Amino acid sequence: MKLNLHLPIHLPRSLPAVGELHPFHWVDRLSRLLRTRAVIGGLEISDTHLRFAFWGGSEWRLTGVRLPPGIMQGNVVLNPEALIQALSVLRKNLHPRHPRELTNVIITLGSVLPYSQVFTLPIIEGESLEKAVDLNIQMITPSDLSQMYVGWQILDPDYRGPSRDILSVFISRKMVDDFNQALVRAGFLAAAVEHKSLAVARLVRAGGAGLAPNQSVLLLILDSSGLDLVILRNGTPYFEYNAAWRDIQGAAQQVTGADLERAVIRNVNQVLNFMSQHWPGEQVSDVLLVTDQLGPKLKEVIERNFPLRARPLQLRTRQAIPPEWFVAVGSGIRGVTSRRKDRDLSLLGIGAREEFGRQQLAAFFEFWRVLIPAALTLALAVFYALNMYLDSTRQILGAVVAARRDSGSQRQLEALQTEAKEFNTLVTMVRAVEQQGGSQGDLLGAIDQTFQTYAIKPYRVTFQGVDSPIIITGQAPSEDRLREFKQELKKKPWVKDVNLPLPDIRSIPEGVSFYLTIQVDPRVSVKSSKAE
Repeated sequence: MKLNLHLPIHLPRSLPAVGELHPFHWVDRLSRLLRTRAVIGGLEISDTHLRFAFWGGSEWRLTGVRLPPGIMQGNVVLNPEALIQALSVLRKNLHPRHPRELTNVIITLGSVLPYSQVFTLPIIEGESLEKAVDLNIQMITPSDLSQMYVGWQILDPDYRGPSRDILSVFISRKMVDDFNQALVRAGFLAAAVEHKSLAVARLVRAGGAGLAPNQSVLLLILDSSGLDLVILRNGTPYFEYNAAWRDIQGAAQQVTGADLERAVIRNVNQVLNFMSQHWPGEQVSDVLLVTDQLGPKLKEVIERNFPLRARPLQLRTRQAIPPEWFVAVGSGIRGVTSRRKDRDLSLLGIGAREEFGRQQLAAFFEFWRVLIPAALTLALAVFYALNMYLDSTRQILGAVVAARRDSGSQRQLEALQTEAKEFNTLVTMVRAVEQQGGSQGDLLGAIDQTFQTYAIKPYRVTFQGVDSPIIITGQAPSEDRLREFKQELKKKPWVKDVNLPLPDIRSIPEGVSFYLTIQVDPRVSVKSSKAE
């Protein structure tokens, strides 16, 4: 028997429930069509069967192949060629019309239990955390680390205590590589590798098994590999206890009902004792059974020996999913998640993960290499048709306007409009001349008074109208008197701006010469400002 702790997996609640139509399924279909999201199914590989589950947008598509004895034992590949042949048959059933298309999968190992270990570290972040984890992994590895694939993750990222628990998981590198080589030769491409308890726990959360949000339950999985007991806290597997059939049957050649009953009682007792020691404040009241035919027997044994309620795991979905497909469907739910958002632990080697990324990128560019020229051609055709339509519309409108202009009333109206426009222009010109004549005299008079106050002698004054600046060149007794003259002009309400360039101030025997411009505010009248 093996004691195992497993990683909490946080499944987004927005994933489609099993067998139910996702409310935004059209977004998912569009993403797949445009090759922005990889199409990934869940593939369970055990000693006795291959099961593939794929979310088709409205329901799960389930396809399986039974394996004859002698191909695998304990998920160790004994006959690689026979396994490749079985995988090829499965893939042919999946893609009868596209035999060369790669099939992306989340692999679930149904007959093996990876070694796992939990250790505690103080609250550290970044590179220091990674170095501390690597050091602990080297210390607790069950064998030569170079022969293992290792994954780790923080058990409770939101915990704010002085330390945190880290889960590390180890699996034989050769086992995973053997599977990956067989998958590649059969036309499959692995995106991740996980264990069946993780997949079933994900299914419990997504399938709506009637659990309270914070309810802790015991998950009992009975299949061809043996008996698994998993503690689920908040829908997350925290502890697992496994008993293989060879451990249950002992020296006998077969497992009797009495053997199974004793194993269930013994293992449930051990798991409940473990939970009472580690989480004394939590109580388990429900046991979810995942088994094909022995559900009633297990229910009777558990309820007779423990104060627990046992019931088969039933998914609240429209589509009926048989229990033997729960593992594949649970991994298929992970396949629906975007690879960028998938934070679940994977026991796939780095090289295989990089190959998956390269294949997805190549498929993306291959698709758009064909689509972009087609899209540009279609756009040109649309633009050409639109241009022809607009040109035709322009000609029709021109003909209508020309026909109206040819009518007598239209010509008479245009003549009247022309005469009215000419008359309004003449009136505007007369008013402008009158206004400028008066305003220019008032402005020059006001400026002349300021000249006399500060003993300024102008050489030349240029003024073309209130819309143009007044240009003055002249002499002043001193530079200080010239600056006072400038400041006095700025105080005038009808002066908008005064510009006195310093380079144009030059010394002369009589004082200084200067060049000055005055910008007049046409909205302010000199007369009205004097009155105020």
